[in-house]
Amino acid sequence: MKVFLLDDHELFAKSLTIALSSFEIELDTYSNYSSLLETLHHNEPDIFLLDVHLKETNGFEVATSLLACDSNRRIIFLSGFEGSYHLNKAFEIGAKAYLNKDISVEVLIETIESVYLGEVFCFESGTVLSKREIAVLELVAEGLIQEEIAERLFISRRTVNNHIHTINNKLGVASSLSSVIKAIKDGIIVLK
Repeated sequence: MKVFLLDDHELFAKSLTIALSSFEIELDTYSNYSSLLETLHHNEPDIFLLDVHLKETNGFEVATSLLACDSNRRIIFLSGFEGSYHLNKAFEIGAKAYLNKDISVEVLIETIESVYLGEVFCFESGTVLSKREIAVLELVAEGLIQEEIAERLFISRRTVNNHIHTINNKLGVASSLSSVIKAIKDGIIVLK
């Protein structure tokens, strides 16, 4: 199985190459997107492993570009960042898995094999909110009241209220303010 790793941390890339050498995985490492693109003209991997934060771009932009060219490509995000914001973004783009870099080699191998076989694989490391719930929560964080959120999202105020209630339940809090604070702390939303 051929895997391409895009990660600008050389030590991590070399360590992963060594760790995977005893498995039936051919790992090619790239420190920047342009070198990965050059290789893709004549060589296609079975799996892409992408870091979220890169020096010249970010993994989400890379994944979007890769999937725009071929929507069947299998992408696994391997990142040091936890939180539902990154997790939701990865799956919204079309990734097949999102893993934290502190996992074991065995878990990484299992994930690569699962994704290769067509499964979507995710370790639940936090609460996952729907795209609409995140949109509502971001507007709450901006200070909008329910009527304003309803107008902005073209939904009823009652639907906004239902979303806020669901968000509070998922996050285990009792108020919108507590939801916003927890969501920012957990990386579910990012203040603009």
